[in-house]
Amino acid sequence: MADEGSLLADVDRQIERVVHTFDDPVADALSPLAASGSRHRARLVLTLAAMGDRAAAVRGAAAVELLHLGTLVHDDIVDRSPRRRHLPTLHVAMGMPVALWTGDGLYAEALHLADAVSPAGGLALGGALRRIADSQVLEALGVTTARYWDVVDGKTVSLFEASFALADEAVGGVLPIEVGDAVRAYGRLFQYVDDLHDIGGEPDAMGKPTGLDTDNELQTLPAADLVVSTDEVRARLRTLADPVRRAVAGLPWDRYFTGVIDGMLGAADGVLDANAPAPR
Repeated sequence: MADEGSLLADVDRQIERVVHTFDDPVADALSPLAASGSRHRARLVLTLAAMGDRAAAVRGAAAVELLHLGTLVHDDIVDRSPRRRHLPTLHVAMGMPVALWTGDGLYAEALHLADAVSPAGGLALGGALRRIADSQVLEALGVTTARYWDVVDGKTVSLFEASFALADEAVGGVLPIEVGDAVRAYGRLFQYVDDLHDIGGEPDAMGKPTGLDTDNELQTLPAADLVVSTDEVRARLRTLADPVRRAVAGLPWDRYFTGVIDGMLGAADGVLDANAPAPR
């Protein structure tokens, strides 16, 4: 398969084609939001499917990114967030009814693409969408940190697991089960670090407001850990990262996962260092 840059360009073109199935001015407002972002999930699909069918891998990568984009559109409405990826959120730019229906349209397009990878791929992404919805309902009902991982597994890990499933379909179902374990643990670490950024990250660097979890009275585990100490947070980060490293040790994807984990841990350290109390 081609290099990652070429593959990501194909993914971006696929996403842009979907965006332009929406009429103007919706496509104009949605296009810059869709073109930005870290593409974590797309990169995961493309990395795991590197030895598989290129077209299937690109469709799978675009599918997870489109579904993720749909969840962001809806999240921003729920959070009443004015900005996403340094841009006005869709409900600010186009109004709430347009944003709601556009998010639904993105879900439909994502499921079409996943089904084009394989029926099993479509089922995997559809299952992730249901788990995302269930977890967001749970969160909206006001859960405590005792159910933090239930929410995380639904709203975040489910899409990482769907990424694994779509990559597995693109390579003919031969990915080791250990890689699936690594992906699951990676998703938990990813969300913990994201929630940590919401507490102490820099809005300009993140391209969106911080403090939304607190504003929405959401109880997250990083917030509870920080009440104890920054050392408690660092210990939790190690506990979350170690299963990823162990699962892929000696496998061809070891270097990839090491890189993404080190990047996340480095970002988390930056947040902790920036918010450390001044010495007396």
